[in-house]
Amino acid sequence: MEACATLDALDALDYPALDVLVVDTSSSPAAWEPVAEHCARLGPRFRFFHLGCHAAARRAALNFALEETSAGAEVIGTLEAGCAVHAAWLRRTAPLLSRPGLGFVQGAWTTPGPDAPGFERFAAASRPVTLPAAAVTMRPSLALIRAEALRLAGGWTESAADQHAELGLRLQRQGWEAVQMVEPLGCPLPPADLPAWEKAQAAAVRSDLDLLRRHADVLLNPLHPGLSPAQRWHLLGQMLPAFTDLLWLASSGFALIATLLLLPLRDASVLPASPLLLASLALMGGRALVALGQARPGARLLAVLASLAAMPLRGVTLGQALLGRGTWRAAWPARLPALLGVALLLSVLLAGGAALPWALALALLGLPGLAALLVGRLPRGPLTAPQGRYGLASARRISGSAF
Repeated sequence: MEACATLDALDALDYPALDVLVVDTSSSPAAWEPVAEHCARLGPRFRFFHLGCHAAARRAALNFALEETSAGAEVIGTLEAGCAVHAAWLRRTAPLLSRPGLGFVQGAWTTPGPDAPGFERFAAASRPVTLPAAAVTMRPSLALIRAEALRLAGGWTESAADQHAELGLRLQRQGWEAVQMVEPLGCPLPPADLPAWEKAQAAAVRSDLDLLRRHADVLLNPLHPGLSPAQRWHLLGQMLPAFTDLLWLASSGFALIATLLLLPLRDASVLPASPLLLASLALMGGRALVALGQARPGARLLAVLASLAAMPLRGVTLGQALLGRGTWRAAWPARLPALLGVALLLSVLLAGGAALPWALALALLGLPGLAALLVGRLPRGPLTAPQGRYGLASARRISGSAF
């Protein structure tokens, strides 16, 4: 099991005075009982808790683990089940927190090798390259937090869409520094298939919007002292792509309506081809350039593919979140590009060559749908992402030096 492999990796960590707490919220005894037995085999440093599978338990899991953590712990790390960690993870990162004022350190993730399944390499390419930045986003895995800072902040916000990202932003606006490591010392379990990857993309959009709502006072006010200008622009820059995807959604919807209303006239001159073509070029080109700028060498094409494939789902997710609507049908984002293809054919059939600029704009707007089709055909590995299991590793002292 993935969780047991993670526990074995923690047992092999080259670091003294380590306690590991496993908090499980899975529903089936067949899922959590083997993990509990494995913790018992590993010894008293490993403690297992099963909270039940209801939503409230999942939201409270991290704060529950914090309450159970030894009062003498100085550093608290978080991992998700299935995360593979290097034996030197704590030895290389925990000593950094001996520096006064440093609130947390976010570890970098390893990347799959060339022999990994295509979908695993694609999922890794969809993540921006890890670089030092003015602001640091805390992730569920490989985050090391100063226990003092965590407790002073009141723990995790259980109503947040992404409790780690919200905590990281809250700590930084409270004046704590943060460090993004570049050296990869572990990697979370990659998504097993396209639906799992799409679920992660939708969750990222909801997290960004939730952060914007909770911290609008500091993110949108350039005079607020809670963040530096560089921190503010870095965080806002991470949120802007989702709004680009929403613009794509609006442009595609407009193109479909205009095609249905104007093409029956069989007069291409009434179609706003130039504005739509410029908008299509700006949206697709901008999305591709951002992906290229954030991609690792050797993974640039996959990064562009991931950026385009995510646009329908991310645009729809942001739209429904802004409108306060329930979750839309998962198949809906894939239908819009197909409808654009039908509109393209109708344009050429009804208006002839004069409609080619309009058809080109429709083709550009349909690229995300084509990218999603290509992603769906990438070879996958046999992995299945675990649900409802968190781990905390607490260190009772900081020793040694980072190297």
